[in-house]
Amino acid sequence: MNLLDFQKKTGYIYKNPLLIETAFTHTSYANEHNLESYERLEYLGDAIVDFIISEYLFINHPELDEGDMSKIRALLVCEKALSKLARKLDMGKYIRLGRGAEQSGDRERNSVLSDVFESHIAAMYLDNGFERTRDYLLSIYDDEIEKAATDKVIDYKTMLQEKLQKNGPCDIFYELIATDGPIHHCVFTFRVLCNGKELGRGEALSKKDAQQLAAREALNKL
Repeated sequence: MNLLDFQKKTGYIYKNPLLIETAFTHTSYANEHNLESYERLEYLGDAIVDFIISEYLFINHPELDEGDMSKIRALLVCEKALSKLARKLDMGKYIRLGRGAEQSGDRERNSVLSDVFESHIAAMYLDNGFERTRDYLLSIYDDEIEKAATDKVIDYKTMLQEKLQKNGPCDIFYELIATDGPIHHCVFTFRVLCNGKELGRGEALSKKDAQQLAAREALNKL
């Protein structure tokens, strides 16, 4: 697909078109055509997205402490969240893929979409500076940042899963280890394990809440 169409859609035409071309070049395509892939840009983009979200939360939500801001940022910059933003921009159809990656369905893979999203943020930063990039990124998130910042229900289980699986597959299991009290007021105790190793425990009046608390303790320890 023509990347000029993508640039028109986002409202920004690159001064250096090579930057946006590289941002959409998967390793498989780069290897086949002796080009640079998006991997270095993705590395920079990851840091830029983290910083912009951190800065926004710090300035606009003084009521949040360091732990809350870290958890909210983790929800906003995880693979699932970034791939959702990439789909919002229809980025998948513009990615340059090698034949094997195309056949494997990488065009719609969350990991690829989130990487390309970060790489195109880095490309914009290098092409037109921080201020333009920050405004652009925040406009794409729309009200998602505010929703996350004001939502009191934080999904610690999903956050833990994202963190643990960053370095590869991990067998995560929540085990009920104790119940205490009468049926109408029973306290459940769960522990969360990763590849058989205990990471945290939690107890609450519902199994769901106990598992969430176990995940929260695990995240705090990590």
